[in-house]
Amino acid sequence: MRPIAIAAMSLIWDRPTGRAFDEMLDDIADLGYDGLSCFATELAPYIDRSELLHAKLQDRGLSLVGVTALLDDDAAWIRDVIGFMGVLGAPFLACTDFDTGLRIDQAAAILNERGAEAESTGVAVYYHNHTGGVAETASELHDLRALCEPDLVGSMLDVGHATKDFDDPVVGNRAAAYIEANLPPIDYLEFKDWNANTDLNTPLGEGVTDFARIVRTLRDRGYTGWITVEQNGNDGPSLGRAPRQSAAISRAYLRDHLKL
Repeated sequence: MRPIAIAAMSLIWDRPTGRAFDEMLDDIADLGYDGLSCFATELAPYIDRSELLHAKLQDRGLSLVGVTALLDDDAAWIRDVIGFMGVLGAPFLACTDFDTGLRIDQAAAILNERGAEAESTGVAVYYHNHTGGVAETASELHDLRALCEPDLVGSMLDVGHATKDFDDPVVGNRAAAYIEANLPPIDYLEFKDWNANTDLNTPLGEGVTDFARIVRTLRDRGYTGWITVEQNGNDGPSLGRAPRQSAAISRAYLRDHLKL
């Protein structure tokens, strides 16, 4: 595997099911991605049959990388998800929220509990910053991190939501500045772009995020491991383009402009 490997998030395809899920896996492999990230709900058909998803991924040379769950998901379900991820060797459980009304201390308690649950499985637990979430802004994320046990809860950043939601008056600087100040401990990233026209349903390179500055920082600091590419395909086609086309644009941008 390359020092930095690239996964694609199923949200680009609006979380497909059935045959469409398999077609998405074909797209991801064909376009040169190394792995799949998805939502915990998408694991439901496989939760008691991990070998089925493992075979689908292995046949295409892919890994299961990140799984996104909600902070208010049922605790028993999350235990099942963590166990499933451990079997498949999926390293990142990204826990997010939007408009739940949780306080920062409540969110931190949930994250710490999940981190303790995952400690022996090889799965790392993270808070995924999100618009409308308990830690939407950089200052809120700092406050949340201060209440999380560093041995139980890792540090990640959704670059698109940081670009949209953080406080720096120069919008394109927001994610890059945060990464410069917090790498390490950041050890997992979601690359998503943002502009005022297509919001977060924007292929990489078509928004205002300063990815060149981010990647310089990653290289300068010796970042290795995974980056997940995400785009809000649940908002419909981006400027009329099919999910595969958007995913291809993002992968080409990383390869041709950022040498990833």
